[in-house]
Amino acid sequence: MTFSAKIDVKAARKAILASPKALFSEMKIALQQSMTAFDARFQEERLNFPASKEPRPRGGGLRRVTGTLSRSFDGVVTGGKLDDLDMIYGSRNVPYAAIHEFGGIINHPGGTAYGFHPVTGRFQFLRKSDEAAAEVLGRTGPHPIPIPERMGMFDLWDEQIDRDVIPRLDRGVQRAIKKIGAR
Repeated sequence: MTFSAKIDVKAARKAILASPKALFSEMKIALQQSMTAFDARFQEERLNFPASKEPRPRGGGLRRVTGTLSRSFDGVVTGGKLDDLDMIYGSRNVPYAAIHEFGGIINHPGGTAYGFHPVTGRFQFLRKSDEAAAEVLGRTGPHPIPIPERMGMFDLWDEQIDRDVIPRLDRGVQRAIKKIGAR
């Protein structure tokens, strides 16, 4: 039995040289898509609960009041070649984002007025704008305020790795192989 094969060395060399570029391109696209999917899930599941007192799913997340924290999150895929490709996602310019993620203690300086609010008919903390119309009973002294971990961004990312990122990267590799083979 004999076997013979003709190899187009120029075409094979061209495909081998194109491999890293095709793979980089597909990996970058997969990471960008993964980041977009993660952002949507993070916003929905952890950042945008109504400001009402309704219980939050899974016991975590933050109630949306102004939306500042929610709008501060974004991400970017960096790197110019395959071995330095990276995805960075986080909050920008919102100093309180970290304490909501990791928890901690805020040392409040005190001075918050409390008393009877004539509109709500309750004893409560008072806004500065409400102090003139309310019966101010006193002001708080300096005190620590414990803040629990609430956002769970890293926990959610760990879930997202298996659920979304790895399958997207796998499909990206498959597309790159098809592109290389089609040349």
